[in-house]
Amino acid sequence: MGIKKIGYGTHLIIYSMIVLAILAVINYISAAKFYRKDLTENLIYSISSATKDVLRGIDDVVSIQAYFSKELPPQLVELKSQVKDILDEYKAYAGSSLEIKFIDPDEDPELSQRMQFIGVPKVQVNIFQRDKAEVANLYLGMSIMFEDRKEVIPVIQNVNNLEYDLTSAILKVTKEEPEVIGFLSWQQAKEDFQHDLYSKMQMALQKQYEVRNVNLSAGESMIRDIDTLVLISPEEVTDKEKYILDQFLMRGGKQIYLVDMVKLKPGRQLAAEAVSTKITDLLSHYGVNLNTDLVLDRSSSMAAFSGGFFHFQVPYPFWPKVVKDGFDSSHPMVSKLDTITMPWTSSISIQDKIITEKVLHATILAQTTPHGWTQKGRFNLDPQQRFNTGSDTLKRIPLAILISGRFESFYANKDAPYEGIKKAEGDKNEDSQRLSIAEKDAQIVVVGNSRFIQDDFLGRFPENATFFLNVVDWLTMGESLIGIRSREKTERPLPEMSETKKAFIRYVNIFGVSILLIMFGLVKFLLKKRRSLNLYES
Repeated sequence: MGIKKIGYGTHLIIYSMIVLAILAVINYISAAKFYRKDLTENLIYSISSATKDVLRGIDDVVSIQAYFSKELPPQLVELKSQVKDILDEYKAYAGSSLEIKFIDPDEDPELSQRMQFIGVPKVQVNIFQRDKAEVANLYLGMSIMFEDRKEVIPVIQNVNNLEYDLTSAILKVTKEEPEVIGFLSWQQAKEDFQHDLYSKMQMALQKQYEVRNVNLSAGESMIRDIDTLVLISPEEVTDKEKYILDQFLMRGGKQIYLVDMVKLKPGRQLAAEAVSTKITDLLSHYGVNLNTDLVLDRSSSMAAFSGGFFHFQVPYPFWPKVVKDGFDSSHPMVSKLDTITMPWTSSISIQDKIITEKVLHATILAQTTPHGWTQKGRFNLDPQQRFNTGSDTLKRIPLAILISGRFESFYANKDAPYEGIKKAEGDKNEDSQRLSIAEKDAQIVVVGNSRFIQDDFLGRFPENATFFLNVVDWLTMGESLIGIRSREKTERPLPEMSETKKAFIRYVNIFGVSILLIMFGLVKFLLKKRRSLNLYES
């Protein structure tokens, strides 16, 4: 009996050791190569393939220091856990190229004093517990360091945009020189442009790029090192400026044209007039027509108006809303977008003949629903008017177009407006050689509107920022960040329906239940009557 007990105990120990060994091997393998399944539509709880590519491309050690206070209120404990989960996944793909530390600066008085210089301040958080309210000063930030370069995320309030912020910071610190985005505006005084109209968009771009406000008075040298040039509301464009812009494109520069063909009259509500811009012939030569009209659509966003003492919100057809099927599903710039809103925008069209003859490629990035139409001549912007249009005039109308290829210069068969290009003071190089054909493939994006990225409209329609940033990213860097930014759904609008279908659904809702009850009652009555007859006959 004793021998049997010893044998049984030996077998138990051996089996236990085998199980432990198997678990150890599984744990080791899972640490090196793990697998998880994210069942959400856009995989919002997993890092994107773009982030994985960035992490695999790190050729040295990037250090991430997450500054979180140890004593956190209950509502922030989960936030710290979520941040840790995301960083663990980053570490799994980056391996030894990524060092991650969680630090509580309050435990190190010397570090606590340096936190302001690092760029991670203490934030005040309201704590409600045990029937009393308190205010706590906490650290909720992060720094990303590579060699002598550093980027900071001062405050992490949630993890909705953490992957984009973190990956863009890693990209920025691991690059020798950031790409340069140039803003060129004819719209208002430079002070207004810098501080009032587009400050939110510039701040968003500065997370990844060097952003400059430029002018062309100094000639080509002013924009020679710019990767992508954003032209906002070009109106009084001189021949010299057109020549510089043309040659910038010939040398492979990327351009985004945000052109207002109709502008609102200053100081007057709901009044508009046509703009005589001198950029139309240049863009027409590249294959894009700009039309002097305003686009309307049955699919539109809500707009707020005031009349006397009353304030009201109504669907406003002059603010067409591009929905899912209005985007080119095959292009990464817009394939994952759900909606954007274009306030008081003009239509644009592709010149198919020029595109074919010059072997260019044209893509309609965004267009209205099939229920769009235009207004020309005298513009009536009254939101309370009756918007009538015949069904035969409704159609899809392009709002944003991409043209790519080896462009032919606007000045290929004509004299340049002046000989050479004026150089900036101190530039001793010879004038750039004039090009008649682009040196390599170049791209331009044309949108019939510049208002959609103004600060006021970004506050109402944040999805507009996603669209514009995607355009800049794709032109400048390819697809590195687009897949991260576009993953979260911003809005899920109901599909647009015809008036006939709307009427059918309305009448079904009104009379459908009553008709079903009547039919149910008739069936019950007939069945009861039939049973009674059967009983009577039997």
